[in-house]
Amino acid sequence: MDATCAPTDIRYPTDLNLLNEARELTESVIDKLRGQCGDRNSHPRTKREICRKRYLEIIKHPKSGVSKRRGALRFLLNAIRRNLAFIAKLRDRCGNIPQPISEQLILIRPLYDQQRTMPDNHSRRIDERIVSLHQPHVRPIVRGKAGHGTEFGAKLTASLENGYARIERLSWNAYNEGGDLQMICERYRVRTGHYPEAVLADKLFRNRENLRYCAGHGIRLSGPRLGRPAKIVNPEFLKQQLADNSARNAIEGKFGQCKRRLGLGRVMARRRDCSETVIAMTFLAANLIRWLWNAETFLLFRFRPLFFMERNPLIMPFFKMQHDPFRFSRPYLGIYFYREQTLIKVVLPREEAQLSAIMEVRAMQNCHRIRKT
Repeated sequence: MDATCAPTDIRYPTDLNLLNEARELTESVIDKLRGQCGDRNSHPRTKREICRKRYLEIIKHPKSGVSKRRGALRFLLNAIRRNLAFIAKLRDRCGNIPQPISEQLILIRPLYDQQRTMPDNHSRRIDERIVSLHQPHVRPIVRGKAGHGTEFGAKLTASLENGYARIERLSWNAYNEGGDLQMICERYRVRTGHYPEAVLADKLFRNRENLRYCAGHGIRLSGPRLGRPAKIVNPEFLKQQLADNSARNAIEGKFGQCKRRLGLGRVMARRRDCSETVIAMTFLAANLIRWLWNAETFLLFRFRPLFFMERNPLIMPFFKMQHDPFRFSRPYLGIYFYREQTLIKVVLPREEAQLSAIMEVRAMQNCHRIRKT
């Protein structure tokens, strides 16, 4: 078992960009409400050109000082506060407002409160921080990985059993995955009727509570012991630890397959329920690929005498999946043959290589028939 993050397709959030987007959104709301109410009076003093100019001064000069950046942030905060006051007056005058506009205002108010609270308290962090106005459910997930210290998306804990992955927990807020071990073991007992023999996890799962739980239920938890390293180590323990570390790489490979080949590395859905569905469908596609591989291997080994002999190869076309799990490329050519009691699969994607391979295979088949006669 292990945990990972499914990043969403959003721009890297900065306080200045978020406040500028909120300012532009409040200005568009003011225009819509004035058009709905039929207000022909003078336009409210939103100072759009001045706010835009102050924003571009910082964006076009990324090496500007901290004082200038803080001044621009305060200026944008004051502009948002002023626009919200204008919107409140227009709401009282117009009465009911459309639902899309009210939903936008529900997002702008907590964003303004968060951005106002942090400079007032001289802090750089706040709970339930909003990083996108279009996807307000996304939260920053601090991972500490090289090149990706912070990711923005859903965090999930997955378990792997016999090559098949299962999502055990999915949350849009950061959490400590070390507390999921007991829940996963209990779910395994409900499915199979007994506890697992061993749990292969990283060091984060090896806390005192989990070690006490595994010892009480006869579960072997992989990894080194807590505390100071022992001076004398049993060679059998080192051998078992190396085998566990090698076997635990399967879950990392499953995450790599889902992110690099099946689209988990960037979730393109925007709604919260749609994003969760995309993540679940990604793991379903990975499990189907595993099932197809097992079925293909079983059929080739089970019915080997019916299809080909040791020197009689079998030509089988198949489709190779691309990054989109629901879109296939043109058929590839797979040649299966045995060499020293080992099944070997050769993939030939190009037409020239396919034609030459077919000619060689047919020549081998003809030679095999001539020898038999």
